[in-house]
Amino acid sequence: MNVKRYFISSIVIFVILALIDFLFDLFILKQINISLEKVWRPEHIFWLEPFLYLLSAFLFMLIFAYASRGNGIGEGIFYGIFIGLLTAGINSFRQYALYPLPLSITVIWLIEGLIQYTASGIVASIVYGGGGKISQA
Repeated sequence: MNVKRYFISSIVIFVILALIDFLFDLFILKQINISLEKVWRPEHIFWLEPFLYLLSAFLFMLIFAYASRGNGIGEGIFYGIFIGLLTAGINSFRQYALYPLPLSITVIWLIEGLIQYTASGIVASIVYGGGGKISQA
């Protein structure tokens, strides 16, 4: 494993995860979040979400570093979609099953997660994979 590329990729992915989440909350989920204020925790744990994104970025890259075959951006896209479905897909619908949330927020969370992790897979393949070559099928 290339430790320097691992850390650089992880930090860039952390920024991507946080930025996409911020943009979704600001533009797409604003009204839904306002309508669900009574469902959220009354005391906000502001430090937890950035910490979890940082942990996610490092774990995402750790798995990528060991699983990647160096097949370029196509591999990163596949990996990102797979991890997005595994994390955002399952977690979004689990939240829907557990809490009185509208289905629309569940679908938006799924889409957001797929965008976050697909973008992360692309970054991983370029920064860690060292290139940006198109997949070698």
